[in-house]
Amino acid sequence: MNNKKDFYFTLFLFALAFGLRLLYTFSLEKKYFFAQHPASDVVYYQNWAKEIAYGDWVGEGALKGLPLYPYFLALVYRLALGNWFIVRLVHLVLGSINVLLLFNLTRKIFPRKVSYPTGILMATNLLLIFYDWLMMPVPLLIFIGLVILNSLQTLKPNSPPRQWFFLGIMVGLGILGDGKFLIFLFFLAIYFFLKKKEQSVTRNTNIFLPLIAGIILIVSCVSLRNRMAGGEWTFISSHSGINFYIGNNPKASGIFENPNFIRPDHYGIEEDQRIVAEKILNKKLTYTQASHFWQQQSFNFIRNHPWDYLKLLAKKIYSFVTEQEAAYEIDYLLQQEVRQRWDMNPLSLIFPLSLFGLILVIRRRENVQPINFLLASQLIFTLLFFLLDRHRASILPLFIIYETYALVWLAEQLQRRDYPKFIVGAGIVILGIILLKPQPLAPDMIKFLKLSKAGPIYDEQREFKKAQENYAQALQLRPADANTLYNLGTSLSLEDHYTDAIPIFHRALALNPYDINTQYNLAYSYEQTGQTQQAIVEYRKAIDLDALCLAAYFRLAEIYKSLGNCPEANQYYLQIPKKNPRYRAEAARYIRECTP
Repeated sequence: MNNKKDFYFTLFLFALAFGLRLLYTFSLEKKYFFAQHPASDVVYYQNWAKEIAYGDWVGEGALKGLPLYPYFLALVYRLALGNWFIVRLVHLVLGSINVLLLFNLTRKIFPRKVSYPTGILMATNLLLIFYDWLMMPVPLLIFIGLVILNSLQTLKPNSPPRQWFFLGIMVGLGILGDGKFLIFLFFLAIYFFLKKKEQSVTRNTNIFLPLIAGIILIVSCVSLRNRMAGGEWTFISSHSGINFYIGNNPKASGIFENPNFIRPDHYGIEEDQRIVAEKILNKKLTYTQASHFWQQQSFNFIRNHPWDYLKLLAKKIYSFVTEQEAAYEIDYLLQQEVRQRWDMNPLSLIFPLSLFGLILVIRRRENVQPINFLLASQLIFTLLFFLLDRHRASILPLFIIYETYALVWLAEQLQRRDYPKFIVGAGIVILGIILLKPQPLAPDMIKFLKLSKAGPIYDEQREFKKAQENYAQALQLRPADANTLYNLGTSLSLEDHYTDAIPIFHRALALNPYDINTQYNLAYSYEQTGQTQQAIVEYRKAIDLDALCLAAYFRLAEIYKSLGNCPEANQYYLQIPKKNPRYRAEAARYIRECTP
């Protein structure tokens, strides 16, 4: 009877979760202006996935980001025949499956009075619905985490080695998707060692060897790929150094803030961390070497300013258990009306309740060690780097477990008429709500983000006047925003108003002299206005800024070709295949066409 009841409730949970996700998706299609214009990180993952799906499975150089989600997205994209709506449906289904996995996990540990409402609270949680809609790594990371936790509840010392090998595979995949799984593995190793040390050597071997083999199989493939494609031994990604610096520098606040010398998108972080490091050191660097440079900069800050670093850690701990609008995805931030209408269980309520629930569970010595390891791993990851809502959202279901536990406990005290306990418990929760009150973003900042996000959309629709009006209003709020100046200059260029764009690009470069896009567009604007010599000077500055700026080599070659100076033109054409062998054939053709 109970199994049948659980089965029907599981069907209900899936229908509820998937139905709400569909409703949310269709609602945004009608009411959210940016529904068809995802944020830059979403575009980054989609473009990477397309490259993989179209045949570039290996790529070039060391990986500049964690590879799990792009390869997953590429697989889904291929199976969906390039239909992004079907890809989104897969994410919605995956998010609904996650609800079932959480329900199954809590059912193994807690009574039904806890597991049933836990499933409902996760199915209806707006932030998780948002991430399932957004098409970012969050639902996949939740899936992997919950599969691991469910497996740990099921596995026994005498379980077949293949099951432990599967667990190792899942942990390995988790490591390729999120750094917290490395920390989780460390906790898990200590836990297994202490728990299994009294077992026979044979039994421990049957556990540890297949587990480690599964992890090594997954992770070593990526490290070997980096060695073959990039010429260096890079563990997984060459992106960790700049992230460590963003979270640990004299201006760090504990929440992700893009440095003003880096373009505010994933591509900008990838390229500019190398460009700026090369300029500071005055030598060429690989991405891995640039990553090491930024790590060293962070360690210098930690060593030289230990008191400031300790205060920064305190800010990170507080931010981790506080609703911080500054840590939101821009799309979630701009969906204010949706949040006010749909979000019945906000983070400002989840965190105080879940912390109280965690205390209750630990006191009762429930079998929740792996769950706590994953929570602690995310906290440590935040302490090492910074808070970003998408990172914390990947363990939000675990907070919901403890939130539910606290609610059930409070309801039980009322039912038993144990009013002193209820008053104490409710008092602790209320105190938590007061101390962990939400940290809203300034209204002007939200308005700025909305204007700066709308501008490129109007440019794409060739409504340049509207785009430029949005940029102008955004600059009234933040006059020193180099990226908005760049967007304004680009909008003017798209309308062929190159003369007007030139001073805008100069203003942007004065604020961020490392922005290769601005430097190149400035040069191109000079070229289009007939100021050939100045264009040559600016294109050379672009190459000096980034030796991999192939477009600058090509434009210089074309300028010299138009001037009848083929020897000089061919020197620039020759540089293109040296920087990227993919363009060897094209460069050879251009050289043949330009003969003295």
